Amino acid sequence: PAATELFDLGKGGRDLVQRWVDGTQANHGLSVGASATDSLGWKKFAGHGTANPPKLYVTHSPYNASYSFAQPVPNPPVLQNQNGQVKVTVTNKGSQTWTPGAYYLAYRAYDKNAKLVTQQRAANLTTNVAHGAKTTLTATIKALPPGAYMLDFTMVRSGGKVFTDEQVAPGRLSLQVFDIAPVVQEQYPP
Repeated sequence: PAATELFDLGKGGRDLVQRWVDGTQANHGLSVGASATDSLGWKKFAGHGTANPPKLYVTHSPYNASYSFAQPVPNPPVLQNQNGQVKVTVTNKGSQTWTPGAYYLAYRAYDKNAKLVTQQRAANLTTNVAHGAKTTLTATIKALPPGAYMLDFTMVRSGGKVFTDEQVAPGRLSLQVFDIAPVVQEQYPP
């Protein structure tokens, strides 16, 4: 071929390379072949000793994490005048050890129209979290006006990257904040 041609391996390719990085699947490389059923579907490939040898380009990010909710229902509940808390278990799938002060858990709150309402720090790390290790954090959700929200929890490198901005899937919670009427507890004069 006279020139290189790039093609995206998609989610399957990304997940395969991630399994190589994580050591959960052996790296035997990739192979490209023509269609076995379409006689007109073919490509000509150059070898490694030619002017345009095949290459695999991997766009890498050192940031990766997974999230689960040990306690997904806020306790106390989130109200317009009260913060709530949930327990979030975070697994470090990235290449760097997370250290207190350098990484923290945050969330972005979106309204029912998927409009960003706020981004807040939810919890600080209290210990180092190495690659493959987990920690459970008590995440604080700040008071919000009544309404329906989608909360995307994500790790953040202080002064740097927000993991979801690096295409790392967030831990997602649906939250309904109710408008609770005030209750008169005392009256004077009676």
